Amino acid sequence: LVAHFSARLRLRSTLQHTMGSTAMSALLLPSKALSRAIVLWMLKVVMPRPKAVIGVSLFVILACGAGVIFINEKSEGDELWVPQDTQVMKNRDIVTARYGSPPSWQSTILSSALSPNALTPEGVDAMYDLETKAKQLPAFNNTCLKRDGGAEAASGSCVYTSITALWCDRSHYNAEVIAAADPQAALLQILDTRQRFSFCHGGKGVELGRLVGSPTYADGSNFQSATSNSSITGASYLLGWYVNDMDKPLSDVISSEEEFGDLMKAEERRLGDTWRLSYAYDTALDTEIGRSVSGDIPLVA
Repeated sequence: LVAHFSARLRLRSTLQHTMGSTAMSALLLPSKALSRAIVLWMLKVVMPRPKAVIGVSLFVILACGAGVIFINEKSEGDELWVPQDTQVMKNRDIVTARYGSPPSWQSTILSSALSPNALTPEGVDAMYDLETKAKQLPAFNNTCLKRDGGAEAASGSCVYTSITALWCDRSHYNAEVIAAADPQAALLQILDTRQRFSFCHGGKGVELGRLVGSPTYADGSNFQSATSNSSITGASYLLGWYVNDMDKPLSDVISSEEEFGDLMKAEERRLGDTWRLSYAYDTALDTEIGRSVSGDIPLVA
């Protein structure tokens, strides 16, 4: 009985092994056939005439990759991620055709590394320093959008929005704030009154939300709940916003914005642990998107 049982076990094991080997052989059959065909092709076709095979291979590669020359690279976010056949994009094209391309921009955000309040005379001084250096860039005054005479005017000041727009120029600021007995109190008083009326801008008010960020008020209100009677006491950061004239050659605008980026990098290091400087410019966003798109082109090809 033991011998009979052992024989049946051996038979069952042999059948399982045979069935497993057969299944594995069936799975490996296509790869074996392909390997055999490759070896035969190398022996009968490639080795006797290597130059001809190389020439034909190069021709096939070039023919298949010829479509690469028709690749049109797009890095603008509204062209990459927004469907172009929507009514919104059609309306944008109509506005652009009628009024020209929207201006590009450069911006700075300055906050204190030592205090939650950046709305101080020292903060305004730092913003003036940044603007002075930006205006000294070779391409800045050639590409900025001009006021007082239209976009094509060679004279006139550059269009910008900043905390420094509260004064006509830096000497005006020094006379009103720095020379005051209490510069901090003078600064806050001017911001409270001049945000509603500014004689430096034709009597137009200065919009607070474009000058400072996260303002605090003496009555405990916030930016949304503050009224005309709320007195500002501080702000988390100061803003600067500059506009380029897109009627100027695009290469000049890009060059100007790249100069601005290099300057801000140097200023960020100079300000060190006293001030935190954040900055952005229009073409930087497209450049970053374009970097990833350019990296994908070889994969598509």
